[in-house]
Amino acid sequence: MESLPDISKWNMKNVENINKIFKGCSSLKSLPDLSKWNTENIINISSLFEGCTSLKSLPDISKWNIKNIKNMSGIFKSCSSMESLPDISKWNMKNVENINEMFKECISLKSLPDISKWNTKNINNMNSLFEGCSSLISLPDISKWNINNLCHYSSIYKGCTSINKDVFNLKEIEFEKNIKILLCGESGVGCNTLSYRLDGEDFRGDIAAVTNYSFREIILFNKIKVSLWNGPGQEKYRSMISLFLNKSDIVIFVYDITKRSSLDYLNILIKMAKDKLGDKFIGAIVGNKSDLFLKQEVKDEEAKKLAREQGYKFYLVSAKTDPIAFRKCLEELVLDYILVFHPFLLLKKKNDSKK
Repeated sequence: MESLPDISKWNMKNVENINKIFKGCSSLKSLPDLSKWNTENIINISSLFEGCTSLKSLPDISKWNIKNIKNMSGIFKSCSSMESLPDISKWNMKNVENINEMFKECISLKSLPDISKWNTKNINNMNSLFEGCSSLISLPDISKWNINNLCHYSSIYKGCTSINKDVFNLKEIEFEKNIKILLCGESGVGCNTLSYRLDGEDFRGDIAAVTNYSFREIILFNKIKVSLWNGPGQEKYRSMISLFLNKSDIVIFVYDITKRSSLDYLNILIKMAKDKLGDKFIGAIVGNKSDLFLKQEVKDEEAKKLAREQGYKFYLVSAKTDPIAFRKCLEELVLDYILVFHPFLLLKKKNDSKK
């Protein structure tokens, strides 16, 4: 179904629930004019347009009376062709409690209306609010949102891969947790050397392979503490990897660009990580020894494909010639970890700064 009958004149004055009315209408290319619907008694509009993947625009719903609405979860979820939204900046949100997944997987959405002045005092759930909005470059300033009643806030920015993270001023946040990062890969890929070079030490080709584990603490952004663990790469120690995966916040899967078997081995490690941690970690695939490109056996696109399939970031580094690139990789992954698993800290920091 690519279009609907003209339902613009429906008498909606006694309607309380319009949740999922258009959900899953994936072939729908346009909607009737819904702007004049009487929505004053509606309390639930969750998943209203969810999965309308062919819709490129919506009717003007900016003037809907939403004063009694409590549930807006997933209202625009998976509207994957939509590049912009009606101006919903003036919606009266005072009674809304749930905006979970409201914009999730709107992968073509390039900008949002100015929702900075929404009254969010009663909202308790904004899980995955912007998750998967991979084309969004910037977000409205939500620093003044009242989040006193917010209970659920995980993965708010997860998958916002195009967003300018500088808008969050992450370098000024107070983060007490010691973030655990695990480096793992086949023996000889250079995990130990990557870690060693972070301290500015000269490159040494004779650093011994890790047979048990190695550990060091580093500071990123002058204040965020990171525990960097290297798991053993030899196959006979593989069972130990599960121990080091425990409570890891970030797992970096390292391969050697000159050794195909090292990329194949990552599939085993990725499965172990998922079995142990589920989706509660940030993953990345790192190709080391980029300086040996003349001996390259693994094409960059092969590793990038694996990273895309897993939803991980991909980096190409050289412990020998460019240790700074690996530090930048760690910094970016730490920021991603905070954005995904501790977004409340970002909002809290902004709110505190306004007091």
